[in-house]
Amino acid sequence: MILAIRDLQGYGCTKIAFDVECLSSTIYKYLKIHSRKLRVVSQRRFRSFKWKGSNSMWQMDYTMLRKDVCVLQIVDDHSWFIVGAKVMWSPDGQETVQLLRKCFSTYNVPEQFLIDHGTQFLSVRGGDSSFDRFGQA
Repeated sequence: MILAIRDLQGYGCTKIAFDVECLSSTIYKYLKIHSRKLRVVSQRRFRSFKWKGSNSMWQMDYTMLRKDVCVLQIVDDHSWFIVGAKVMWSPDGQETVQLLRKCFSTYNVPEQFLIDHGTQFLSVRGGDSSFDRFGQA
């Protein structure tokens, strides 16, 4: 099944591991044994940016696990603590707001947010999105 997913979908180790419910390191070893091309990650200098303290900035972004499953993660930029996470079928502004309310009630409101320009955060047709309305309240 691992080889079929790799050959047909072109998925990497992490996505295959999600589908077959095992560790990505196991997938990597299996693909290597069966001579499947694996992407070599180059060694780059990593420059870390940290904010002055916890709750200075939270980063929010969606990660697509596969075509119909995504995860929203909210991470504190200082401690790299995952403040909140939610699995969804597709990015959704109302579910984002629900998760934020839960995070605010548990950890308080951060000074700043770092987000991309995804449709769950911005209105596609103009006007305010549910995320915009939440920020104005």
